[in-house]
Amino acid sequence: MKMLRAFVLKETRHILRDVRTLAITILMPVVLVILFGYVITNEIKNVQMAVYMPQVDQQARLIVDRFTSSGYFDEVELLDSNQDIPTTLQRGKKLALVFPDQFGQKLRNGQPVSVQLVLDASDMNTSQAIIGYAETILNEYKAEYAQKNGFSVNQPFDLQIQMLYNPSLKSVYMFLPGVLALIMLIVSAMMTAISIAREKELNTLRLLLVSPLKPIVIIIGKVIPYMVLSVLNTLLIIGLSTLVFKIPIEGNIFLLSFLCLLFICTALAFGILIGLNSQSQQVAIMISILSLFLPTLMLSGFVFPIENMPVFLQWFSNIFPAKWFIIALRSILIRGAGILFVWQELLILFIMMVVFIGVSVKRLKSGIL
Repeated sequence: MKMLRAFVLKETRHILRDVRTLAITILMPVVLVILFGYVITNEIKNVQMAVYMPQVDQQARLIVDRFTSSGYFDEVELLDSNQDIPTTLQRGKKLALVFPDQFGQKLRNGQPVSVQLVLDASDMNTSQAIIGYAETILNEYKAEYAQKNGFSVNQPFDLQIQMLYNPSLKSVYMFLPGVLALIMLIVSAMMTAISIAREKELNTLRLLLVSPLKPIVIIIGKVIPYMVLSVLNTLLIIGLSTLVFKIPIEGNIFLLSFLCLLFICTALAFGILIGLNSQSQQVAIMISILSLFLPTLMLSGFVFPIENMPVFLQWFSNIFPAKWFIIALRSILIRGAGILFVWQELLILFIMMVVFIGVSVKRLKSGIL
């Protein structure tokens, strides 16, 4: 019994001495509970929308007010022309509400008239939810207007729905960017982090530091093989998506290639930083799960819309590269957006890459591993 007690005490001290592993073990359940509690929801809130009405119309304004006061829609942008709708959706708006000429007058006269909903359908789940909310709001208004003015329920106006970028609502359009981000993170960031952590465990990294090689040369030599693998995986995934799932590449292929290469470099730099701050391969894996996979699944817009999350999680999601990569990838690959629409995401990824590399080089130079 004494031997057992001594052995248990020894293991307990070993766990308590490994502060990083202990912190991750305690932190992981807290993070999971918070993420699953706040992120997983079927509600859609704060949908950014645009409105096009050829003339200022009281009835159209009443309908728009119904949308904005519902709590599901906000940030109404008034368009000068219906030709601006694709550009507006490329800038991030999810819905465009289009009224015809003389909408109010035709409505009062009982003439055939229709209201059009134009949606960005690159995110299938969000689009379907938006349609449900919009139809409910418009049907309630139609019923009230018909009752007040003596029309039949279906007489006031018709509703037309147009899906842009994914008219058939294929789920692969939604999941491809997230899957590509996850695979890049597995090959680039996680494998690099484990590789460096293994070097630290075997004390070979210290031998490299005292060699004539400069820290930046060590970093470049470490990442090149994983960069090649990541590029090959990217070509394979995009090739399968276009050939098997018939996803067209709407945007510029060179801009798309530059985005993928930039994200690969950012992921590699992040993986190096994780590896340098991990005392073992096990710690590197756990840190990778917390800082790479969970944020990519939960906080990047891959599965759950970021707009639905609490404000503090929306701000928190900004620090993860996968969010900006998925936003830019959907814009270029599916919506056909140019650099004017994705320059911000590209700049953020570049800054992240430079910061990760700079911190890693500084840590290598200091020799504190």
